[in-house]
Amino acid sequence: MKKTGMVCVAVMCLAMRGIPSQVITALDIYLGNPEQEVERIREELKDTKKLRECMGSLFSACRDPGFFSKAEAFMHKYSVSDAAMETALLDIIREWSPKGWPAWHSWEAQKPSWSEAYKDLLFGYLHLMGATKWLGFCAGAEGKNTLKGIVTDHAKDGEYRAVAFDSFMWRGSAQERKDMIVRLLADDMRPGILPVFNVYHVAVREHDKAEGDPQTREAIAAAMSAALAREQDKDTFERADKMLAERSAEWAESPQRKAALERFGKPHAPEAP
Repeated sequence: MKKTGMVCVAVMCLAMRGIPSQVITALDIYLGNPEQEVERIREELKDTKKLRECMGSLFSACRDPGFFSKAEAFMHKYSVSDAAMETALLDIIREWSPKGWPAWHSWEAQKPSWSEAYKDLLFGYLHLMGATKWLGFCAGAEGKNTLKGIVTDHAKDGEYRAVAFDSFMWRGSAQERKDMIVRLLADDMRPGILPVFNVYHVAVREHDKAEGDPQTREAIAAAMSAALAREQDKDTFERADKMLAERSAEWAESPQRKAALERFGKPHAPEAP
């Protein structure tokens, strides 16, 4: 994509951070194209380079509340296969990774001037965040491995890791999702995934979805129990503890829970699941 086009995408994306959801994005425009135009573009997007350029313009829609349904509609409307989309997105991540995975929010807070360094950081942010989010719709084995690598890399900013986590959980199999939750609730993985309550919340969701699979439920409950026993944030503990105590009698009656409640100055009130 040419620099001018990238600037337009960047400005649009930043503007969307403070403008209501009726803002029209490039994704909306693609979805509104007449069928004759769709057929022409559909042929163009069979070329990986063209698809990469197209995706660069669509990343501005990632903050749209209707993004998920629109992204799926785009892939269907333009007959973009999972494999083709994955290839294009992984190419984008490889291209922009040398620029780093900066903590964009800290740079933005400094309100830097429109310098080359600032533009590189902004474009890197847009492309890395956008590609990571879109992988949630198409990632195969390689894409999921890439997402897993982002999630578990402490050197990357928590914002990227949180988006990669969402994408992985959207695309992963039941076994892969369970393994990811267990990994993230372990001591060595917790730093940088913000807010950590999101991990607990997703863990409970996966626990509930695993009806009829006691092994998965037990593994998730055990990982949550171990994490809650050493949780340091009172608000996070209280919210996650309530969810788990309602589902696991073993945790509700455990000495580890009693000790944690006492640590936070809370009375021990078992909740039968």
